[in-house]
Amino acid sequence: MTFRQALELGAQVRKGESGSFSVFYSSARKTDTDRETGETTEKTIRFMKWNHVFNASQIEGLPAHYYPEPPDPKTIGELSAGVQAFLDAIPIRVVHGGDSAHYAPSTDTVTLPSPNAFHSIEAYFSIRCHELGHATGSAKRLNRQFGKRFGDDAYAFEEIVASLCQATLCAEYGLPNELHDSHASYIHHWMKILRGDKTAILHAAAKAEQAVKWLRQFDPALGSTLPDDLKEAA
Repeated sequence: MTFRQALELGAQVRKGESGSFSVFYSSARKTDTDRETGETTEKTIRFMKWNHVFNASQIEGLPAHYYPEPPDPKTIGELSAGVQAFLDAIPIRVVHGGDSAHYAPSTDTVTLPSPNAFHSIEAYFSIRCHELGHATGSAKRLNRQFGKRFGDDAYAFEEIVASLCQATLCAEYGLPNELHDSHASYIHHWMKILRGDKTAILHAAAKAEQAVKWLRQFDPALGSTLPDDLKEAA
């Protein structure tokens, strides 16, 4: 929460604590009416706002429910089983082998190291979410541009999309947002894109949102029914 929100609850950020930069991204529907014809059209408006926020552990005097007990290990196990069921239900080919995680558009295949190679099953799930995010960009799914080589703008932009998709899925399923091995090497290219186009992050977030929706439609726990066009795309 922000410094002001803490004060409104009668609490106080501890002296010396530093806030974290938080970006809130969302969208809203707007209806426009043509003055001459009276016809109405709807469009989606995407927006961002940012604040410096503090964790509850940095704040004194909050109501008790802001300081929850650590989750029961059994609950964590049940969560992992639910995530496994979701990931296994996604109709994208996943194979295990080698020591790198990647998606190959030419064969439409996600390759991952063995789950045992990760420090936890949750870390494995997190990286799998990243690569499945890439796979949604296949021409037979959401049809994004992957770029031709490492470092070109389309390649770097696709990495932003996959990383945002991963972050969203991790937040939805209570997973750690595990850093991908490639992240450090992309920072320069990401900064180039974001500095050159202030709206790039909004475009990337919109595409990541589409990717998340495409993947989550297969979650058995949501009980959703696939539209015919999405069944064909799958």
